Amino acid sequence: MATAAALAVLASGCSGAATAGSGAPATALAGTPAAGSTAAAGSTHRHAAPTRSSAPLGVGERFTTLTVPTAYVPRPPNGGTDEYRCFLVDPGLRAPAFLTGSQFRPGNLEIVHHAIVFRVAAAEVPAARQLDADDPGEGWTCFGGTGIGGDDPARALGDDWVAAWAPGGLGEERSPARTGYLLRPGAQLVLQVHYNLLNRPAGSSDRPGIRLRLAPGTAALTPLRTELLPAPVELPCPDGSPPACATGPCPCSTWPAGSGRRPARPSPGSRCSAGRTPTRRPALPRAATTG
Repeated sequence: MATAAALAVLASGCSGAATAGSGAPATALAGTPAAGSTAAAGSTHRHAAPTRSSAPLGVGERFTTLTVPTAYVPRPPNGGTDEYRCFLVDPGLRAPAFLTGSQFRPGNLEIVHHAIVFRVAAAEVPAARQLDADDPGEGWTCFGGTGIGGDDPARALGDDWVAAWAPGGLGEERSPARTGYLLRPGAQLVLQVHYNLLNRPAGSSDRPGIRLRLAPGTAALTPLRTELLPAPVELPCPDGSPPACATGPCPCSTWPAGSGRRPARPSPGSRCSAGRTPTRRPALPRAATTG
C-alpha cells in the first residue's frame, strides 16, 4: 500500500517568550486563562482567539474531544522558566481510524509556548503509563520526543508526530484531501506541551486538550507518515530571486560536485562574498508518495 510521506518542519524559538505561530492547529479556548493564571493585560503571551471555523464533518467522520483529567502546575527544572510536559490521552479506539484533523486546546495561553502531538502504539501504552506513574502530577517531564522507549534522538524524530500547535493558529488543522494518519485499535496520543513561565505568576496552571476529527479506518484514504529532518532554519529562495545574503547573513556552502547545480553569486560586500559561496537551498517537498 502506498503511503504519503509528509515532511514536517517546526522552527520555533524555544528560549523565551512565545512567538506568533504557524498554520498549526489552534485553540477554541484562546484568551481564556486557566485557574491560577493572573497575567496582566498586554502580556507578550496574549494572543487573539482563532477566527477560522471548522469544516463540516465528511461522510463517516466524527469529532472526539480529549482533555487532561486535572490541571497541571508547571515545575521547570533547575530553577529555569521552561518545562516540556507529556500527557497521555486515550481516544478509546476499538477499530482502526484515520486522524484527518485536529484542534489543540490549551487551557492557559499565557504559559503555553507550543505543543506537539504524538501517536502511541497500543504496545507502547504501558510504558507511557509507567512514565506517568513515576512522575508526580499529571503527565511526565519530557524533551525532544515523548521519552517512551528511551531518549534516543532518532526515535524522537520518528514518524509518530501527527499534529502541532503554536499561538496564532486559526482553528482546526486538516490533513490534505484523501489522506490521514492511521490510528490502530488501542492507540493513544501524547500531548507534549512546552510551558514558558517567564514573567508568569507563581502557581499558573494549564489543563490542555485536543479535538480530533476521525474517519473510519476502512475509508479510502492514503496513510500519512511524518518525517522530521534536522535541518538549518534558512528558507530556500524562489527561482530567479537574489540570494538571501543580498540583504543580510546567508548560509555559505557549495553544492556537491556533480549535482548539476550552480552556486548563486554573492552580492558585493555581503558576508558570503569573502572566500565562501552562498547557495540557495533546494525547496523541500511538502509531501511525497512512497511505496
